[in-house]
Amino acid sequence: MDIRTSPDATFVDVAPKPTLRTREAFVLGIGIVVGAGIFRTPSLVAGASSSDLVFLAAWVVGGVLSIIGAICYAELASTSPQAGGDYSYLKRAFGTRVAFLYDLGSGDGRIPIAAAKAHGVRGTGTGIDIDIDPQRIREANQNAKEANVTGLPTFKQEGLFQTDFSDATVVMLYLLDSLNGKLRPKLLAELEPGTRTLSHAFTMGDREPEQTVNVGPRTIYRWTVPERK
Repeated sequence: MDIRTSPDATFVDVAPKPTLRTREAFVLGIGIVVGAGIFRTPSLVAGASSSDLVFLAAWVVGGVLSIIGAICYAELASTSPQAGGDYSYLKRAFGTRVAFLYDLGSGDGRIPIAAAKAHGVRGTGTGIDIDIDPQRIREANQNAKEANVTGLPTFKQEGLFQTDFSDATVVMLYLLDSLNGKLRPKLLAELEPGTRTLSHAFTMGDREPEQTVNVGPRTIYRWTVPERK
């Protein structure tokens, strides 16, 4: 089991082992189906039982399995204390092939396009009204078409502070340090915990980056949205 800690974390982040065998997947599927019909199942089981004793036995077995399931969920909650239930736990174990990238100050769209080509990532390149003219948006759309990723990244000219970032899993910034700092409260308020924010060349006010990576002459800074208290 991989255990990681973060200076800003209030709990130990335990990464679940990415193992899901056929039997476990089958049981999980059956559990979901049975759970979905919890209000109809008793009458169906009673009608299919050959006697009251058989029905009572099925009721006891179902109760025991429910208790076991509740204990398992309690363990999941203690090792993964964040919203999302099964989805959150499975995403941490297996990762996700679905991501949504916002690139603020996207210019010709090269970052959303590269992400779409390499990983199939959906993305939005948001042009800032005062910095990017419609011509750059047209260039970005043409570049996406030439890269055969039309429909994955979209590009729009929109006010930075009017854009809703709540569905983003990654936010890429190429803005001045002062503007990044002003944007930070909005990102913290709208983004889900664990969402990554990357900035090319510029930091984010007085917020120290969690990681700094130099790629040739370029510098990339990374922050992660912390758990809400």
